[in-house]
Amino acid sequence: MVISSYQLSGQNDLVVNGSMAISGKDTFDNVIIQNGGTLNLNGELYVNDDMIVESGGIVTHSLRFEPGL
Repeated sequence: MVISSYQLSGQNDLVVNGSMAISGKDTFDNVIIQNGGTLNLNGELYVNDDMIVESGGIVTHSLRFEPGL
């Protein structure tokens, strides 16, 4: 798993450039899924500002896990 999490101008941002799973409840100001990055959501993700999925990035969830969609 290769992920980056960084703060920019006091913001809590998540940058995914590998494989990452979220199974709990997480909040970020901005989320960026880069080319080659995969975010598997099996929990709650709250994004305060922007969520960007770049070309080649993937956001998915496990089969039948659809609460909140």
